[in-house]
Amino acid sequence: MKKLIILAQILAAAALICCGIFLYINGNINVELINPAITLPLWCLKLGSFVVGILTGIAILGIYVLKQTEKYSALERRNEKKEITSDANEAKIKVLENKIASLEKALDKALGK
Repeated sequence: MKKLIILAQILAAAALICCGIFLYINGNINVELINPAITLPLWCLKLGSFVVGILTGIAILGIYVLKQTEKYSALERRNEKKEITSDANEAKIKVLENKIASLEKALDKALGK
């Protein structure tokens, strides 16, 4: 989908460049829609190229932002997994320390008798 958007924008930019070259050669752009011929002034070409440029910039920036948010969410998931495993490891350590303490008390009682 992203490649399709970029391809469409490249084609639109190429069409505007061709229109610009034709306008530079002839002075005006003659567009025949159904029957009447419409002459477009230079400002229409400039406005069209400006709009295509803005849309291309928005699309490229949008793709970049989407990639960055995907990377950020993946990083957050990794950090959450690390936190969960570190919490589990801390709990295991506490359990082992408690076992050692209870075994030491039992050993002291056994040696004391």
